[in-house]
Amino acid sequence: MTEGRNLSPVWWDIVKLLAELIAGSDEDILGDDEVYQYLLSCDYREKDINRAYQWFHQVSRSGTLSESIAMLVPSSDHTRITNPIEMAYMSPDLWHQIDKARQRGFLSDDFAERLLEGVRTIDTRDWDEVDISHLLGEVMAMSFPSYTVNQCLEILSGAHQDFYC
Repeated sequence: MTEGRNLSPVWWDIVKLLAELIAGSDEDILGDDEVYQYLLSCDYREKDINRAYQWFHQVSRSGTLSESIAMLVPSSDHTRITNPIEMAYMSPDLWHQIDKARQRGFLSDDFAERLLEGVRTIDTRDWDEVDISHLLGEVMAMSFPSYTVNQCLEILSGAHQDFYC
């Protein structure tokens, strides 16, 4: 039931593999038969694959899928260093909120970087809290299509813990 030196169950290795795939995807890959067939072609047993899928369905129903995936996917081994020139036209609060969403696993490092690249082309120095939260709510709603903008805003504010751990 275990594999290699780490002694974790095989189904848990599948969970970690799928978490990496989901973290880099904009769509629900668990519904793709190609992913299931790929796992079978990697010599994983159907029983272990089904157990991994069962774990994802349980976590998804609990409302903690995005947080769980963020905990499973290895985090970046680097710290983003801000450049004073790129901060010239960016609201410090906006930069902080984007970085906070990245650290919490709501935005991947690459996505947060692309978002910062896009935002720094606009003068956001006068953006207030409402402008910032609406931008991030819209971005998260596109990243997590199963949530509404209002649910994403509640998640970001920490006010609605039913959606995450």
